[in-house]
Amino acid sequence: MTATEGCTIFAVDYDLGREGYAYHDLDVANYRTSDPREQGGNRGRMYRNDGVDIFAGNAPDGNGYYVGRAEEGEWLKYTLDVADEGDYLLTVCESPDGVKWTTHPVSTLHLAAGNSPLTYSIETTGANIAWLRLEPVK
Repeated sequence: MTATEGCTIFAVDYDLGREGYAYHDLDVANYRTSDPREQGGNRGRMYRNDGVDIFAGNAPDGNGYYVGRAEEGEWLKYTLDVADEGDYLLTVCESPDGVKWTTHPVSTLHLAAGNSPLTYSIETTGANIAWLRLEPVK
């Protein structure tokens, strides 16, 4: 990501890793059972095989998937490769129902050059998130 361009991060492209490291989901998966109704985990059964609920959707500028039914207290971690240190405006594309999408600014973040972690915390139960966008503040 360069300071002049910014970037869009699809919500479903959080870091790879286990629960508590790459994400925190209150509905954790149980892969020790052969009954899919008892496994929990990804309730949308799409895109990834971990505990985050992912569904197919048509958010504007999206990739066809979104993190859905998120609950307050859950979070997603992204590792960014930042070319230029600086302040970036974080904007999110969300929907209360997975159909009507809106975008709104969340906050301004100061990111250091190199690998910078970004943890997006869910503050509202029922959130559906399509993407995050970081754009340089001028």
